[in-house]
Amino acid sequence: MKRFKVAGIGNAIVDVFGSVSDGFLADHGIRKGIMTLVGRDRSETLYAAMGARRTAAGGSVANTLAGLGNLGLATA
Repeated sequence: MKRFKVAGIGNAIVDVFGSVSDGFLADHGIRKGIMTLVGRDRSETLYAAMGARRTAAGGSVANTLAGLGNLGLATA
């Protein structure tokens, strides 16, 4: 049986990173400098309107466990 030092329970989210203009943000009702959670329909609309982007796994639980794992702790 595997032993873990830290186990996390939470919602996984996907972070999307892209360069857009202030006009794009205004046109889509997005406030600059803050995280905005969106659902599937809204994300498809934004994906279709924006250019190049990259995605990364995110969410506070996932990020915390990844950090602790990098420090050598067994996480789940």
